[in-house]
Amino acid sequence: MPSDFTLRQMAVADGPAINSLAAQCPDKGLISMYSVYRDNAFQSLQALRSNTVSVAAEAPGHDGLIGMAQVSFDHCRIEDTIVPYALLNTLMVHPAYRRQGVAWRLSEWTIEQGRLRFGDKGMIVADIQTGNKASDRTVKKWCNQMLPPVMVAPVKPGKRPTGFLPGIRVGPVQSGALDEFSDGLNGFYNGYNFYKPETADSLSACLEERPFGLPIHHCLAARDLQGNLLAGLTLDEAHQLRTYHVVHMPPCIRMVNKLVHVVPSDGILRQIQVGRIWFRPGQLAAARHLWENVRWLWRHRGTSLVAFFDSRSPVASVINLKPWSIKTMMTTVAKAPVPITEDRLIYPIL
Repeated sequence: MPSDFTLRQMAVADGPAINSLAAQCPDKGLISMYSVYRDNAFQSLQALRSNTVSVAAEAPGHDGLIGMAQVSFDHCRIEDTIVPYALLNTLMVHPAYRRQGVAWRLSEWTIEQGRLRFGDKGMIVADIQTGNKASDRTVKKWCNQMLPPVMVAPVKPGKRPTGFLPGIRVGPVQSGALDEFSDGLNGFYNGYNFYKPETADSLSACLEERPFGLPIHHCLAARDLQGNLLAGLTLDEAHQLRTYHVVHMPPCIRMVNKLVHVVPSDGILRQIQVGRIWFRPGQLAAARHLWENVRWLWRHRGTSLVAFFDSRSPVASVINLKPWSIKTMMTTVAKAPVPITEDRLIYPIL
């Protein structure tokens, strides 16, 4: 089939075509799955990642899209300096048009958007699930650094109520405590590469977002009896906008899943994304208590809670995965204005 195709910026009218393309393009990583977006897929994608530009690939004679990609813009810290970045994401190519340069052209288009915004002063970055060889080949054409992988852990909701921890209360964070929350969060991730410092205003803006009128963002904390925050995290009910449909798991993961049931029998993952996990020095027990409470209290809100974290980070002790836990890895690749120190901990860019 000839590689005759054109690129254009996407718009709301592309919503139905995005879902159609996604169903034909399951991820080729360790666990293969594809996304299904609610209502208008274009608007759902915009809600999942703000400040985003999308590109579509079309070919004569083909009904629908043959490919698409997105680039999202924000700022983060690299080696103690705040820099702008462009996150390349949601790259898909129809099976009939692979190995014809479509993926590379889509990548070039998104990279150029980053260059137009910040020239050589910012970072181009992408995340790749371990085992996705096609994406590996594409990113190696532009990246200059592959960083230590980040753990991706979908954890099943709790089966029983969490035990009582003396002197600790768990609940939502009210607007008046967001300054304290952001202070603890920023202190915990001080020195992490890719972390974006937060403020009460930035957290409040996130919590107030209502895509399709849905309150999908939540902030919770563990407090002592005086009301001081000891640990915190945020929850994003991403499944309200996007579900994942699993099409293949390797035999070892299928066997484990028969015991832990993270992937339900219908193969549809309704994930709650857990982020901004932090705790004060010496308060690991409070952070674990918060995590286990969330697993129980949110057991009917999704099929799993998924956490992204550097396995070298103290966050690993909060999630406390077992040897048999289902998990995969995600590699961050980057083209940065300065060398990125690999022994520094990484805050996942999602």
